[in-house]
Amino acid sequence: MLKKNFTKAESLKFLNSFNKNRFIIPKFIYFSLDQNKKDKDKLIKQILLNFKKQKVIIRSSTLDEDSQNKSNAGKYLSVVISNINKDSVAVAINKIIKLYKNAKDQILVQTFIDSPEVSGVIFTKDPKSASDYYIINYDKSKKTNLITSGKKNTKMKT
Repeated sequence: MLKKNFTKAESLKFLNSFNKNRFIIPKFIYFSLDQNKKDKDKLIKQILLNFKKQKVIIRSSTLDEDSQNKSNAGKYLSVVISNINKDSVAVAINKIIKLYKNAKDQILVQTFIDSPEVSGVIFTKDPKSASDYYIINYDKSKKTNLITSGKKNTKMKT
């Protein structure tokens, strides 16, 4: 039986497990707040090894972001790092976890995609009515944060 609530990272792992090159999921790793407290230096070394000289985005992946009752898309911070190094990764992680309340909340590290053709969010419930619909909000602005930023976006399509 599937878990009812996936974190963002767990959803990506699930999608990746059956993807078979149908769509692109940027390389990623993730770890919990608990793991970060226990093995922070080891995790940072793993990030540096996996994302050598790549632009990365370090993102929140919390239990309350993608729940059955609400989205919370854009509630937490994401940090883009152009020149990855030990200090920049540590600072980004610390900024992101400041709002965390649950030790099982996660940090998601991904290769950053510059200028995507399409960027957006898929909802499995209508954000306004909580009705069971699949809703995709997207734009072709070549920016990755406009849909989740909460800012007015006249180019958004639904």
